[in-house]
Formats: sequence, C-alpha cells, structure tokens
Amino acid sequence: MWKSWPNRVIAILIIVGVGLSLTFIGPPSQAVTRARDVAVATGVVQSTVSATGNLQPAQTVNVNFVTGGVLTGLDVKVGQHVTQGQLLGSIDRKDAQTALTTAQANLTSAQAHLLQIEQPLTPTAAAQNAVAVGANRASITTAEHGVTEARASAASDAKSQANTVKQAQDGVSNAQASEQVDAKTMATAISQAQAQLTTDQNQVTADTNQQAADQASVTGDTNQANADQATVNSDQSALTSAQSTQLADGCPTSGGGSSGGSSSGSTAPAACTADDLAVNQAQSRLTSDSSKLSSDKSTLAADQSKVAADPGKIAADGAKVTQDGNTITNATNSQASGTLKDKQSVQSAENQLTNAKTAQAAAKLKDDQSITQAESQVTQADQQLASTEAGNAVKAAPPQPGDLAAAQTSVETAQVSVEEAEQTLSETDVRAPVTGTIASIDGSVGQTVAGGGSASSSSSGSSTSSSGTGAGTGSGASATGTGSGTGSAATTSTTAGSSSTGSSSSSSSTAFVTIDGVEGLQLKGSFAETDATKLKVGQLATVTVNAVPNGELAARLIEIDPVGTVASSVVTFNALFQITQTEAGVKPGMSASVKVIVQSVPDAVNVPSGALGRGGGGQTLTVLKNGKTSVVPVVVGVQGDTSDQILSGVSAGDEVQIAAPSFSTSTSTATGTGRTGAATGLGAAAAGGLGGAAGGFGGGGFAGGGGRGGG
Repeated sequence: MWKSWPNRVIAILIIVGVGLSLTFIGPPSQAVTRARDVAVATGVVQSTVSATGNLQPAQTVNVNFVTGGVLTGLDVKVGQHVTQGQLLGSIDRKDAQTALTTAQANLTSAQAHLLQIEQPLTPTAAAQNAVAVGANRASITTAEHGVTEARASAASDAKSQANTVKQAQDGVSNAQASEQVDAKTMATAISQAQAQLTTDQNQVTADTNQQAADQASVTGDTNQANADQATVNSDQSALTSAQSTQLADGCPTSGGGSSGGSSSGSTAPAACTADDLAVNQAQSRLTSDSSKLSSDKSTLAADQSKVAADPGKIAADGAKVTQDGNTITNATNSQASGTLKDKQSVQSAENQLTNAKTAQAAAKLKDDQSITQAESQVTQADQQLASTEAGNAVKAAPPQPGDLAAAQTSVETAQVSVEEAEQTLSETDVRAPVTGTIASIDGSVGQTVAGGGSASSSSSGSSTSSSGTGAGTGSGASATGTGSGTGSAATTSTTAGSSSTGSSSSSSSTAFVTIDGVEGLQLKGSFAETDATKLKVGQLATVTVNAVPNGELAARLIEIDPVGTVASSVVTFNALFQITQTEAGVKPGMSASVKVIVQSVPDAVNVPSGALGRGGGGQTLTVLKNGKTSVVPVVVGVQGDTSDQILSGVSAGDEVQIAAPSFSTSTSTATGTGRTGAATGLGAAAAGGLGGAAGGFGGGGFAGGGGRGGG
C-alpha cells in the first residue's frame, strides 16, 4: 500500500507543477506580486507543537514534582489504586504563594497605569484643576489688598522715624557724663587688686616650702619604719629559735607541761633555766621593738597627712592668686571697655540719628516696592491661571499611541507573570497523570524531594527517523529533475529517501511516585528543545494515526524526559502521551503524529499569519482605509499557527493588506530542512517551491516530518 502511495503523490505534484508553470511563465526575472485584503478578526489564537512516533502499550509511569522542595503532604501509599487527576502529594508552597502575590500586585500596578493613560483627566483631577483656577483668582484679590496696606504703612513710618532722632540726641549727653564716673571707679579697683595679689603670692611661696619640709619628714619616717620592721622580723626569728631549743630540750613551755623529751629522762634543770631566759629575753626584745615600730608608723601617718594636705592649701592659695590676677585683668578691661563704651554710646546716638533719616528714605522705598510687588503678584496670578488652563487641555488630550501600546504591553506581560506564578503554585501539588496502582514512593513528609517533572518511562523503546533529498533543475517552460521526474518552471521534484532506525533508552533520577498497571495505548514523541520548553505535564493533545481513517484520538501529556537526547549534535526531548479514547483498528506499533496546544488566547483581536511587517524598530501592519494604505505600528501578543494576536494598533473590523509572495519565472534553487532531512528542489524559495522549503518529499514534507522518506 505504502509503496504505491508516494508514486501517486509524485504524479499529483507533477500535475500541479504543470499548472503552476502555465500560471507563472513570463520573461526571465519577472516578479508577480498580488496583495489581498483581510479584515482584522476576533477569535482564538492558538499555538501548537508537534512530533511523530509509534503507538505502544501502556508502560509504568514515573511521576515527579516540576521543581523540588520540602514534602508537606503525602496522600497515597504503595499498592493504592489511583485515578487520573488524583492528588499524590504536595511540597511547601510558601515561596510560590509569595511570587504569585508579587505578580498580582505588579499586574494591579500595570492596570492602574494603563487606566491612567486611557483616562488622563479623571473627574477628581478636573475638580482639582478647578480649585487651582479659583486659587489663582484669589491671589489677584490678595495682591490688590497689599497695595492699599503698603500706602498706609508709609505715613506710620514717617512719624516713627522722627521720635527715633530725638532719642538719639539725648543719648549723646548721657554718655558723656557717664564716662568721667567710670574712669575714677576703675582706677581704684585696679590698685586694690594689685595689693591683694602680692599678699597671696607670698602665701603660696610659704606653702610650697612647708610642703618640701613635710615631704622630707615622710621620707625619714618611712626609712625609720622600714628599719624597725627589719628589727621586729629579726626579733621574731630569735624568739622562734629560742622556743624551738626549749622544745628540743624537753623543757616545759610557758603553757605548762613538757612538749617532748627523750626516752632516757628529762633534760637537766640548768639547761631549761637557760632556755627560759633566752625565750623571755627574745620575747622582751620583740615587744619593745614592735612598740617602737607602731610609734614610728603613727608618726609616718601624721606626716603623710600633712603632705596630703599641703597640695590642697597650695592650690587654694594659688587659686586666690589666679583670682587676683583675673580681678586686675577684669578691672583693666572694664576701664578700657568703659571708656570705649562711653565713646561708642556717643557715636551710636549720632549713628541712630543718621539711621533714622536713612530709615525714613528706606521706608518710602520699601512701600513703593510693596506696591510694585503686589501688582506683580496680580500679573503672576493671571499667568498661572493661563498655565493651569493650558495644562488642563493637555491632560484632556487623548494618549499617545506609543505610551498606550507600552502600557498595554506592560499589562500583558504582568498577566503572563501572574499566569506563570499561578502555574508554579499549582505545581506544588502533583497528581496522577494516569489511572493505575502506586508501585513505589520515594520520600516522606519533611524530606526534600527532587524536581524535574515526570521522568521517562522505565522501559526502553526504539524510534524511527527518516531523511531524504530532492533536487530538480529547470528553466523557461520546462525542466528536467534529477531522479525520475520531469517538470515545469513552477517546479516538480522527486525524492529519494532513506530511513534509519536508532535505539534510545530513557534515563531519569529516582521518581517520587511510580505508577504501574496502566491500561491503554501511549505515544512517545521526540520534540526539538525549543518546542520542549513549551510542554507541561497535563496538556491536552491530539494524536493522528496515519493508517486509520478519521484516526484522531484525544490524549494527555503524562511524562517529559528531564534530560535531552543528543543525536548528530541535535538535542531532542522525549514526551509520553496517554491516549484517552479508543478507535477501532488502532494497534500498537502504528505510526502517528501528535499535536499539543501550548498556548491559546480566546476572543483575541488577530490577523492571519504573514500580515505582519517590520519598520521603525518594531512590527507593523498595512492598514487600508478609504482606498489608501498606511503602515501602522502594532503591539503583538501570541503568535499562533495560523494567526497572530494584536494587542494594540488596530481594532476588530479594520482592513489590513497582506502582500502576496513574489514568484519568479527564472531558474532558481530552493533548499528546505525538515526535522531529520533536507531537500533541494526547483522553485522560488519565498513561494516554497515543491522541492524547496515548502517541502517536497525531502524537505518539509514526509522525510523532514519523519514520514515516508525511506519509501
């Protein structure tokens, strides 16, 4: 069946190529461009990723948290039967909740900023502006009152300055009389202070001499006390020695009885008499010398008290000398300052007279300035009123397109952040992706469990990829293709494909939960690393079985390999899908493709893919209005498979123009690369010639898509 199928397709492509050649034949290098007009629509914008693979019996499923954390809940046990969607366990959600709260606050702030741009002049702001206008008018009235008050102040100032002149003249006479009295008083005070200074200086000298004598006495007393102490120490040693001899001789001590003796009898009385005498003499010397030491220490203490008191007396008398000097200095200063003060008083009175006259002129100038200032304030209030009204007009103007677009983009970005934070929060719970039985659990409440999403299945499998090439050359109205096909200038290509089978085995870290006893069929697909980043466990998918008519089956993503597979420097990630419905004739081993919806926006303003252009550093649309076109900058949201979401710049119902691709009738070669193969064919690359990027069998067609390139 499959051997004849590619031949049929080749025949169809040859027919299509002939038709295209009839349409686009023309002079060499002649471009044909046709634009079409479409209306901006509202609907679902959807982005998908796809892969191919083979159906296989259900396998054991390893389940992990998306990210690691401390396990706070374990809701199943080994051997328990679970159904799809049942809660298996939870990790600490504090950080995820905090991130969600922050994202929600940022969204609220962005929405408020957008509202401010959309409605720049709120009723409250308008009321505030009206208040400002009223305040400006009140300022005019206040300034006019200031002019009247300044004129009244001038008359009052003239009377006050005349009284000041008379007071200054009286002050000159009083200052001259005071000068003579002050000179006599200060001279007497200086003479008395000098006499007292001489007396106090003599007393300080006497105090210093007495301190030296007292210090000498203390030195002598100290030396004598030290000598007495040495004598007492010697007497004590002698007494101790005599007592030791007395005890050694077995003589009775002053306490009575004998403290010792030999076994042969007591010591002779003559020896004891001598010992008693020696002890008594030593005791007498010790008592006498101790008494002398005590007396000398008393003398030393008395002399030390004198020495201690001497600095205080010297300091007190020195303070008197200092005070006497200060008194003389103060008296001298007072004499000088008194004389200066009297002269200054006369000069001050004369200055006050001059100042009074000057103040009279200054008061008049000040009053004139006050009037001028009040009039200036009236002018300023008029200008402020005009400025406020102009500002109100600016605030009431519609927002600038760039500001509005930026604010809308901020809201959209903040909304995405909230959705991502909500997703992260939901991922603190892990649920059963399929129905089955708990085979193992790795972890307990309080332990830290690893993340990485659902791991690869525990079994290994094989995947088939194919690659192919297609080539053709042609010019004018006919062409001969390399291989087995002939075509026209619009391109017909044939494909030679080869298939290869490789083996890949899954690898993963220990799963948090392993589920076995899974029923039904599964599909393992290999996704490019850029597509794999968009996949999440639980996403819905559609599996199309090539061999079964109407063979579209619902499926759910249950596992994603945490580690990619590298083949020929290309990184891919395997994903496992559980097929959730059945269809007659579907069997394990059949080839199939899977399409996963990774992003979907309902009720989105959108345009067909290909309508967007670029200009001014951003993306644009060509808008058609009243028969004329204009390029409008737009903010783009989700870019889907067949349409692109427009956040701002155009509205639903607007007409936009889409430029058709340019076709050339000259000879050209296009190269396309599929998932695992590449092809070269004839045709314009922009138009996607049959063997080019639009994919003959060796390009984006069967070989590139993992199809029948091997024939």
